[in-house]
Amino acid sequence: YKAQGTASSTTSTASTASTMVDQPGQCVRRGLDGVPIMELQPSGIAVDSARGLALVPSLNRILALRDGLPSDQDANRPVQVVATLPGTNIEALEFVGSSLYALSEEIGYSEIIALRWEDEDAESEDTGKGDLIKSRLVEASRWTINLQGAEGMALLPSGDEEGAAPKLVVAGLLSDNLSIDVFDIESFQSGGGRVEKSSKMNKDLVSRGLKNGKVGSMHYFEGLLYILFDNDRVIRAFDTNTGKMVQETLLPVAELGSAYDWEGMRLQRVPAEGIAHNGSQLRGSSPPSGTLILHLALDTPAQVWSLALNEDGGDGARWTLPRCAV
Repeated sequence: YKAQGTASSTTSTASTASTMVDQPGQCVRRGLDGVPIMELQPSGIAVDSARGLALVPSLNRILALRDGLPSDQDANRPVQVVATLPGTNIEALEFVGSSLYALSEEIGYSEIIALRWEDEDAESEDTGKGDLIKSRLVEASRWTINLQGAEGMALLPSGDEEGAAPKLVVAGLLSDNLSIDVFDIESFQSGGGRVEKSSKMNKDLVSRGLKNGKVGSMHYFEGLLYILFDNDRVIRAFDTNTGKMVQETLLPVAELGSAYDWEGMRLQRVPAEGIAHNGSQLRGSSPPSGTLILHLALDTPAQVWSLALNEDGGDGARWTLPRCAV
């Protein structure tokens, strides 16, 4: 659901003027050619660093773009459809080990679908058709959860206990109210069926002071849980050990009338030259050097942006948006 015109209580009612400017090397708007624009509705982002891909769910498809902060040529190459799941409405993606979990929003419940790369070592050469990879994502398992309107999903470490398995956190609705359910990752080892939550996250803690509190996206990155509240147009970052909010960032406006349509976010640290990608970023293991990128997905009209963030410690924040996005 959407609550147009809402804003965080920590900010004044946001201007609806377009504030983002496409600027090479700083704010890059991705080309989305390759799929009819009327059939696009980006709702999340996941990064597959090993393959150099940014994966974007859009309705029942998963699209592949180049990850990082692409050049003009890469930014405008056609997207590639790497999965089509008929009857689904995919809202979020999250890597769990070698599998990609897709969260599908259904009526009265939600589904979590495990996908794996087929012929994953068959990296493509440039065919002239814009293909990034020859492999496709295929369904391996599917589970249902008792949470409707689910849109955000993140994999969290279980704390300092050695050998403890991570937990999967899913945000959605329960009786029309925000619910953030926590699932033991072992619950998804079966081939399918219904999975019950093991606990819940304190929704009042993370949404305190917001007018709406709907979660559009989540991402655990470099020791913090980032939550995008789309109807409040903010990203909040939390220390999961203390429960304290350490940062709140007001999102820019990309399109007039669509200030509250940011549905997906993902942080990515692009390593400095000579440092290999590390793949999973679950426990903040990304190297501190390199450029920090914020990928954003706009639901309507369909847009995907990649922003090079400032890490100069301004205003006490870990990062701030570039000038072309404020």
